[in-house]
Amino acid sequence: MNYIIRYITTEKEIKEAKEIYTSNKKVMRTLMDRKDKDIETNDENIKLIGCFLNDILLAFLKISISPNIPYYQIGNMNIKHGILNRYDFTNSMHPIIPIMDFILQEQEKQQRFTWFYNRSLTNAYHKLQLDGKDLLKNCLLGYDKIKQQYRYDRFVEAVIKAGEKPKHLAYQAMQNKVFDTDYMIVKCCLKNEYRDTPDYFDNKVIENCLKTTKQIKDI
Repeated sequence: MNYIIRYITTEKEIKEAKEIYTSNKKVMRTLMDRKDKDIETNDENIKLIGCFLNDILLAFLKISISPNIPYYQIGNMNIKHGILNRYDFTNSMHPIIPIMDFILQEQEKQQRFTWFYNRSLTNAYHKLQLDGKDLLKNCLLGYDKIKQQYRYDRFVEAVIKAGEKPKHLAYQAMQNKVFDTDYMIVKCCLKNEYRDTPDYFDNKVIENCLKTTKQIKDI
């Protein structure tokens, strides 16, 4: 399919995004009263990225960029009903996959190598990971098929119990709602080998630096 990935900016696109957003009542196994205003913002650091087919919005993700540090957060998936099974990330036609690649590409260009997301701790997600069907593994910029490894290291920053809110203010800013299931706040960091700066924790890089330094001294 000829998907088009772009920022959602026009009134028509925003209206479609609101319709998708409010129609998805369940978030992390929890019934939510989702309002239009949740995705209305004039904040330049909050952006909606959509996947379009024949100029119709199929799905979108919201990202919130920190104004002070090169971090950002990716929100929950929003997919139009009836498109496909939202968890089948091995399906190359899944609309969330190209959105994720678009986000990672754009943010890496801006030297933002760290991002956060929330994920419920349910058997369905555990099984996706065990079966190699998780989202990152099926994104071009999420998984390096040549080296057979994820491009991003993932860290569990906090586990939030069902019915509770995060204890730290920084995490509350990311997610201040209460859910009916346990979930985790995950931090993803691009591995040094995929950045455009030398990996100074790699011994070969250090050896080359020492050789270069010695050569300069010998001139």
